[in-house]
Amino acid sequence: MGVRGEWQCLITAHEDASQDGTDRVNEYFMMENLGKGAFAKVKRCERRVENTNPRSFAAKIMSKSALHRMKEYVREGESMRVVTALDKVEAEIEIMRTLYHRNIVLLFEVINDPASDKIYLILEYMSKGPCMVYTPASKTFHSPITGGPLTEELAKEHVRGIVQGVKYLHSRGVCHRDIKTIGAISQILGARSASSRRTGLQTHWGLFNSSPPNAVLVIRSTHSW
Repeated sequence: MGVRGEWQCLITAHEDASQDGTDRVNEYFMMENLGKGAFAKVKRCERRVENTNPRSFAAKIMSKSALHRMKEYVREGESMRVVTALDKVEAEIEIMRTLYHRNIVLLFEVINDPASDKIYLILEYMSKGPCMVYTPASKTFHSPITGGPLTEELAKEHVRGIVQGVKYLHSRGVCHRDIKTIGAISQILGARSASSRRTGLQTHWGLFNSSPPNAVLVIRSTHSW
C-alpha cells in the first residue's frame, strides 16, 4: 500500500478555473467549504456535464505529501513497520469501495493523479449537515432542525439510521470506532449516514485473554474504519 500511482482507483485530474473563477477538477466544480480535519478539507462540489442538471457531491481533498510525512510504527508479527497516513487513506478507500447502504456515505470516485499532490474523494453529499451542532461558547449541542434538543421522534430516526448503518458495517467485517453526533450526517429526514474523516486500518486488538467482552465480540473483524 501507499505506492503512488498504483491504486486501483486512479483517474487523471485536470485542474483549472471555470469562466466564473470557480476551481474545477475534471467535471467537478468546487463550491463552498463544508469542513476541515487534521489532514483533509471537504468542499461541496457540483458535477456539471453537458445536457444534465448539476449534481452536488462532497469532495474530500488531501495532500499526498502531507499524508506521507505523517508516520507511525505498527507491530506486524514479531517486528515493527512504518505506516504513513497515506497508507491509511488507501486502506480507507479500499474499505469504502466495498460499501453500499442507504445509511453509509457512498464513495463515487477517487481522483488520484500521479502528477498532482492532491487526492480527491468524491462522496455522497449529505445536504442536511450534522445531526447535532456543537456551540463552543455555550458548550452545548443543538439540532439544526429544531434549534434545540431533538424531539423523541427525531432521536428515534437518528439512532435507528445509525444502528442500521453500523449493523451493515459489522456484517461486512468493518468496525467504525469513531461514531459521534457531529459525525452522523443527514441527507433527508429519515435517512441517516454514518461518516467520519477517520482513516481505515487493519488492526489486532491484543490478547484474547486480556480483551474486554465488548472487544472480544468484534475481534473476528479484520478492518477498522
